[in-house]
Amino acid sequence: MLTRIPAIVFLLLLPFSAVANKEMARVITDTAKPVQCIAPIDVYNIDGKLVRKNAMGFDIEPGKHTLVGTARVDSRNCSTFRGSPRDVPALEYEFKAGHTYFIGLNHKAAGQKDWFFEVWRIQEP
Repeated sequence: MLTRIPAIVFLLLLPFSAVANKEMARVITDTAKPVQCIAPIDVYNIDGKLVRKNAMGFDIEPGKHTLVGTARVDSRNCSTFRGSPRDVPALEYEFKAGHTYFIGLNHKAAGQKDWFFEVWRIQEP
């Protein structure tokens, strides 16, 4: 017979699922509250390998990695030109174990050719 976990236990454990593993780096590509001129991305390629990653967070081995994704640009949080990004360079970054990295598409520039993926916030352990 299966038992159900009480809701209070689940809610207590939830914050720990969002914390980076001390041996891995955590990558967040979307947040509940939009950041001005930073669009959420869906990572589909890491180091040349196709992947499917959860935007709310995923772990990655420490070290230098190249991430490629598609952006979801929303005109409500930035007054620059709107449209689907094209030929946005990949994000190459050195990730450290235990750190949480918030990444997104910086689309402050009026022209899409000047948009880029960036780490816009880092939480240290």
